[in-house]
Amino acid sequence: MKFGKKRRNWFIVLLLLVIALAVFGFSRPRVETDFSTGWYPSFSVVQRNITGWIPFSVGDIIYLIVFLSILFAVIRFVNKAISRKLNRRALVASLGKWVLTLLAVYIIFQSFWGLNYNRQGIAFQLRLEKPRYDTAALLKLQTFLLGQVNSSKEELNVSEKGYPENREIFNRGTAVYHQAAISFPFLQYSPASIKSSLFGKAGNYLGFTGYYNPFTGEAQVNTTVPRFLIPIITAHEMAHQLGYAKENEASFVGYLVSTTADDPYYRYSAYLDLFFYVNAQVSEFDTLATQQAISQLDEGVKADIKEWRDFALAHRTFISKATTWLYGKFLVWFNQPEGIKSYDAVVALVISYYQKQGFL
Repeated sequence: MKFGKKRRNWFIVLLLLVIALAVFGFSRPRVETDFSTGWYPSFSVVQRNITGWIPFSVGDIIYLIVFLSILFAVIRFVNKAISRKLNRRALVASLGKWVLTLLAVYIIFQSFWGLNYNRQGIAFQLRLEKPRYDTAALLKLQTFLLGQVNSSKEELNVSEKGYPENREIFNRGTAVYHQAAISFPFLQYSPASIKSSLFGKAGNYLGFTGYYNPFTGEAQVNTTVPRFLIPIITAHEMAHQLGYAKENEASFVGYLVSTTADDPYYRYSAYLDLFFYVNAQVSEFDTLATQQAISQLDEGVKADIKEWRDFALAHRTFISKATTWLYGKFLVWFNQPEGIKSYDAVVALVISYYQKQGFL
């Protein structure tokens, strides 16, 4: 009974902390000033200092250990149930431990990084207004991106002898952020902690290209995807490291830093990625404009697109659909009601940004 009382006390403490974090998160201005631009930047620097020098992903090792531990616990639980060694008291004790563990993980996740889902974010920092999101703006943006994709591909062909190795791509990502921070000081990134995912090949079937580990501060990049995608994936995950938790914001920050830099590899990757988001949205009301834009792409760009589509088709499974659905539910839970379509919302931020610049 003494252990049970101790567990109840821990449950009360953890539940109160969860409630306190929830109450704190209700105020976006307070999260922005006290957490996202207050506590979090210094804490994330400490995290990256600890893990950045290690050549492999510490977070992936931790995830693997946790997964195996959970698998072992489930197998042991099932064996006990089958052998009828699982009585009511043992069941309640087991469930209690799981509840306490989940509460503790949630608290750590929120206090380490998750509260950034409630911040005011990049639109607030750049003083962006709600965009005039109409068909004319989308068509104009598509035309602009078409030209940028072609010109950046030509520049890439001239300046690069081949796609660089992963470490160089990551180093160049840091340089891209340093260059962007001249115009946008809040995007200063240092030190670096960017790793190739240990689960890259599995990720191709599960449907992920990169992810941020809030417990270790590492940005994991799936480097087994087509090479021209890796720069924008890297820039996106680095944005998560800077506290831009929402997917549309991380995508926008990645696009912003990549396209304002001198690096042709990052510029091409970012322009091509956004072109597809915009092209897909244009197709919802004007399929002819969509087809015409694609037909005007450089032959080298078309070859990359074919590689991209072939790669996606070769790895499409029911598992990837399931994990995409689950991740969509996760996004809804963490203040992104559009779910997996939150990625598409980057277009609205880009339109708003260009409208403020007087471009659209």
